[in-house]
Amino acid sequence: MVTAKSHLPKHRRVFDALTQDIESGLLKRGDRLPSEAELVRKFGVSRITAGRAVRDLQAAGIVERRAAPGPTSRLRRRQAGCRLAC
Repeated sequence: MVTAKSHLPKHRRVFDALTQDIESGLLKRGDRLPSEAELVRKFGVSRITAGRAVRDLQAAGIVERRAAPGPTSRLRRRQAGCRLAC
């Protein structure tokens, strides 16, 4: 069975899942995101793919990356009509 998201690249599926976790409040502002190794296990993707998803989240202004503690959520929740960087 083909789902609407099955045509998306793997890094985009990881990006969308993490974005949903942030928007739903599962990951709150300041929370650490799962490590790339954890994303590899959870989504069955390569480390390169997991890293790309996190870099895309950073480029979209959704997370901040820091060398020592790892990426953290920047958003509280998306408000209606707002872009991801709200």
